[in-house]
Amino acid sequence: MDSPFVFTSCPGLHEEIYDIDDDYSYTEPELARKNIDISLILEGVMEEDVHVDLLRVEVYWNGNLFHTEGNKLDVDVEEQEPYELKFTWFFPGFAPSGAYITDLIVMSGGQELG
Repeated sequence: MDSPFVFTSCPGLHEEIYDIDDDYSYTEPELARKNIDISLILEGVMEEDVHVDLLRVEVYWNGNLFHTEGNKLDVDVEEQEPYELKFTWFFPGFAPSGAYITDLIVMSGGQELG
């Protein structure tokens, strides 16, 4: 299951707060494989001063929500300041094969930033 990651922006209110740069966001390793840690690195800029307190991860498989988790953060970011978010998680060997969609949602006080 060696599959490349593709970053795309999601529509919604958050686009106006955390502007994620799909061209500079990347993964380590570049291909998804089971039974390894995968790091997802989001690169972007905050459009206003904000306190980032949560990264919500939603994983979809076969069009259905397959896994969700919240990861606490504690970062203050100033307006127009570059913000890099690095998140690592283990991709288990028992995960079903096929295409996945993973939403990484940066949050502040319950509001989606990007």
